[in-house]
Amino acid sequence: MTSKIGLTYTQIGLAHIEAVWPKVCPWIIQSIGDQELWAEIDTIKEELLQGYAVLWLVQDAKTGDVRLALITQSMLVNGLPTCVLKWAGGHNMKDIVFDIGLIESWAASRGFYGIQIWGRPGWKKLFAPLGYTHTYTVVSKVFNERIH
Repeated sequence: MTSKIGLTYTQIGLAHIEAVWPKVCPWIIQSIGDQELWAEIDTIKEELLQGYAVLWLVQDAKTGDVRLALITQSMLVNGLPTCVLKWAGGHNMKDIVFDIGLIESWAASRGFYGIQIWGRPGWKKLFAPLGYTHTYTVVSKVFNERIH
């Protein structure tokens, strides 16, 4: 998927996670913050390798440079299938605000009820203008129409 601002979003298959992990791991560690890093980062990598989570690379469409890494996971939230954006890191994090519609469309087309963004409080400010609301420590958005 290519965005209006020239970024390409690609899901990384299980066979390719090990190859890109050295590039994106520092960004994911940065997004974790001051928590117990290595136990957490190992868990995140294992979730990717087992197919419980999906790694997305966001690249400049012209140069191919990797700009962002995102990790999403399918979860039941209040009994409803929800796409959870759990970790994101890289350069120009505000770019994801411009492109969140791509992930929303992808999730809606696969029958997800909505998207939740789990992260630091700063996400709340970035996504509030796009219709996301602060729910405890989670920023959420529900799609207008549900696909059956």
